[in-house]
Order: sequence, then structure tokens, then C-alpha cells
Amino acid sequence: MAALAGARGASAQADASPAAFELGTSVQRSLARVQEAWLRWVGASLQESDERAGEALRSLSVAVREVGFQHLPDLSLAAVAQARASTRAGDWARAERQLEVAGTLDPDQPEIAFARAGLEWARDARWRAVAAQARGLWATLAGSAASKARASLVLWLFAVLALSTAWYVVLLAWRHGRAAVASLRMRLSPPLPEWAALGVLAFASLAPLALPSGLYWVLWLASIVLWSFAGRSQRLVLACGWLVVAVAPVVAERVQRSLALDQTPPLRAWRAFESGELYGGFFADAHVLRTALPDHPAALEFAGDVHRTLGQWDVARSFYRKVLLAEPQNVPVLLNLGAHSFRKGDYSLANAYFLRATQSATPSAAAWFNLSLGYSDAYLFDESREALGSARAIDGRAVDAWMATPNPDRVLTFNGSLARRDEVRAALAAAWGEPPSNRPRWLATGVAGAVLAALGLLLALGFHAVRETPPPSRAEAARTREASALGFWSEALLPAIDATRRGAGFVAWANLLLLAALALLPRAFEMAGDLPTASWQGPWVLGVVAALGFASYLGVRIRVGLDERRA
Repeated sequence: MAALAGARGASAQADASPAAFELGTSVQRSLARVQEAWLRWVGASLQESDERAGEALRSLSVAVREVGFQHLPDLSLAAVAQARASTRAGDWARAERQLEVAGTLDPDQPEIAFARAGLEWARDARWRAVAAQARGLWATLAGSAASKARASLVLWLFAVLALSTAWYVVLLAWRHGRAAVASLRMRLSPPLPEWAALGVLAFASLAPLALPSGLYWVLWLASIVLWSFAGRSQRLVLACGWLVVAVAPVVAERVQRSLALDQTPPLRAWRAFESGELYGGFFADAHVLRTALPDHPAALEFAGDVHRTLGQWDVARSFYRKVLLAEPQNVPVLLNLGAHSFRKGDYSLANAYFLRATQSATPSAAAWFNLSLGYSDAYLFDESREALGSARAIDGRAVDAWMATPNPDRVLTFNGSLARRDEVRAALAAAWGEPPSNRPRWLATGVAGAVLAALGLLLALGFHAVRETPPPSRAEAARTREASALGFWSEALLPAIDATRRGAGFVAWANLLLLAALALLPRAFEMAGDLPTASWQGPWVLGVVAALGFASYLGVRIRVGLDERRA
């Protein structure tokens, strides 16, 4: 019903405004039959009439295919909701039938697997429930949420790098903090008294906390001071951390902008049309693309492909002719226009379009194949055989497949717009983003990050040139106190501490990267926002994986520590 409601909203728009998405009478009747068949199925399902339910489902499938689509995700979700209600009521047989119907309406719907997991759990089939849950997780990440999941993984990676770098600065402060404070105090006193020098250092350390992202600025300043006291590998790790600081804002900006664009109505409709899904707001979302890009050839071709799929050939023809004005050699559009004329019996005009398509820069087997059919129906049999031979010479396998596949229209038609998704994305970004004359926001962010990283390096080098070196006895006493306070088991269980004490920067950072990755793992797929699945259990599952990872890490470290102690 949600799909039909959206369609009716679009048809109402069509009645109110000629610029809205046009839905002809036949399409509206087909959509009305979708609603009627759905209501009949709901009633038959509640009355447990399998015969009536099956008949209604067949009518539903026929009606949705009349408009050129295959799946109804909104109605599939409604069937899943009914299956969950039946599971809670203990009617497992009805829940099973409702899940089968949900799979028929949209087989790629992840909510079906999650609902089946609940059903199997209620039946005490624990392993089947776990397997169904895993299928649901995979379907979520591989389906409509794939772009958001990829964006989240990128953001998660940079969050892991940032967190591990912050921990590393803390470890360096633990290792070299006394020497750094002693050096700064020696530099300030004289002329300042020792108590005043300590006050200035305390204020300089805590004042950045009053700024936005204050903790970040504290760690940044600390890394500049500690760079002078660190070893070579530790300095390289700090330089990598500054690089992360410079790159992360740029990446985050680009990822967020790309993700926001992918979630816009035009691209949502684009993905649905590509997969044959008719959802509630499809026609309204498709109309947004025409509004945003009224004269763009790819947007016009998309509108033509949608109308042709709906069976509205005359409306599609008007869009295709506009595309040809901008792109005279657009092969899919030429083939679709030729198919329109072929359907009307105007073989002369159809062959003119097909022949024009054969003259494109890239040889097209489909163009020659359609031309052979056009010549055949025009009783030009010799020309038909020659055209078919040309098609086979370009792609014989494709020609054999076309001839073996039943096709009511006989000639081939194509949704050529679907291959132009990146072009449409770029056009939408230009239409809704910053003007080309202005500096892109991500570029400004990148320049700011690079300047900040360069400034950090310059300040670190400057401090290294003017710093005071504490007396060796004092530094040695500090190291002795650190070594005595550090127990054997803390070194064994947290090798980053021991690696930092030994000056092995990359070893320490690698251990911190692992721990940061495990700590942030439960949010790995949600950094860019919640996934569009109500039953998503990713944080819980990944939390279990993270806990097992921590346990394995500690187990390995305990064994290593015991082996070293025996040795």
C-alpha cells in the first residue's frame, strides 16, 4: 500500500502540474490493481485461506510487472511485520508463509532474514537463528546500505588512527614527560622563579582545553614538545600522526559529502530503478531529478527510460528526442526510438534509427541485430541477413542469447541511462554544491590541515634547537624510577609500554592500533550514521568479536610473558 500511496501522490502531482511525473491511465490502473491484490492477500492471510492468498499474490506479481518492475520493498516490509506479529502470537506456520511472501515481493530485503532469525529462535532452532542473523547482516552490508557501510569503514579507519596516535602521545608523555617539563622549567627560570615557571607551564598545558576540541590541541602541543626527546622511530610515528591530522578532515569531508549525495531522492530512485524496485516515493524522487537537472542529457534519458519501462512510449519518445539534440550518436536512445517506430509498424523510420546507431564510433551488435529485424519485417531479406552477419561479427554470443531469449517486442531496448550514474552524480554535486568559481570546502580543509602539520613540524624543530637538556643524573634517576615502577606483567600484557620505554616507536604504535581497532569495532559500520535496517544487530555482534579479540590478545601476551619469564 505504501508503494501505491506514493504512486497516487505522484499521479496527483501529475494532475496538478504538467511538469510533474506523468502517469498515464493504464499505469494508474495497474498500480490500483497492485493495491487491490495486496489487500486481498492481507485478508486471505488473516483468514488462512491459502488458495485465495496464492491467487492474490499471483495477481500482485502480474500487476507490478505490467509497469515494468519486479520488486515491492515496502509491501515486503509489511509482510515481514505481519510475520513478526505471527511469531509473537506463536502461529509459526502463518509466519513462515508470510516470510515466503515477503521474499517473493523483494528477495533482497535483509529484514526477511532478521525476522526468520526471530522465528527460528522461537522454535528453539538456535543455530538456524544465528545463520539467519548472519544472512541478514550480510544482506544489509551488501544491499542498499553498502555505500553507507563503506563510508563508515573509511571514517572508522581514520578514527582508529587518530585514537591510537592520541594514546601514543600519552605514552610518550609518560616516558619523556619528566625530561620535557625539566627542560621547559630550566628554559624559563631564570628569569622567572621556579614556582612561576611551573605556573606558566601548567597554564600553557591546560589553557587549550578552553578551545573547541581542547583535548586535541593539548595532545598536539604535547607532541610538539615530546618530539625533541623521542627517538628516530618515535619521531616518525609522530610525523605519521601529524599526517593523519592533515588528511583526516579532508577524507571525512569528502566521504560525508559523497554519502549525503548518495542519499538524495534522485539517486535513491536511480538505485531502485536499476534493481527493479518500486517503493512508495519512487515517482516523486524521480521527479526531483528532472527538477534538479532539467536539461541534462543523462537526466532526460533516465526519464525516458522510466516512462518506456512503464509502457508510456509516447512520453518516453519526447524525452529521447531531446537527448538526441544534445547527443546525436547516443546508441541506446537511437535503439529505443527505433523500437518505438518498430512497434507502430513504421519500419522505414525504425530502420533509419537503427542504421544511424550502427554508424556510431563504437560498433554495436545490438544496433545491427535490431536492423536485421527491421529489414526482415520490411521484406528486405538480403539486407537482413547481411545485418545479422555484421551483428555476429561484433558479438556472436550476445546475438545467440538474444535470439534464444523470448522478447515480446522482438527488437532490443536498453536503459542506457543507468550506465551514466557517475555523470549524474557529478552534475547533481555541481547543481547543489559550491559554484565552480569558489574554492571547494574540502580543499580549504585540506590546506588548513597541511598548514597545521607543517606548523607542528616547524615548532618541534624550533623547540629542539632552543631546549635545555636536563642533567644526566636527573634523567637517569627518572628512568630508574620508571623501570622499577613498571612491573613485569604490565610489560608483558601491554607491550606498547615496554616498546615505548625501549624507543621502538612503530612496535608501540602497532599494538595501539590493534587495541584501538578492537575498541572501536562495534561502531565500525555506523560511523557515517545508522544503517537503514530496523533489526540491525551489528554493534552487538561486533562487540562480541571485539571481546574475543581482546581475550585472544591478552592470552597471547600472557603466554609470551610466561615463556620470557621461564627463559
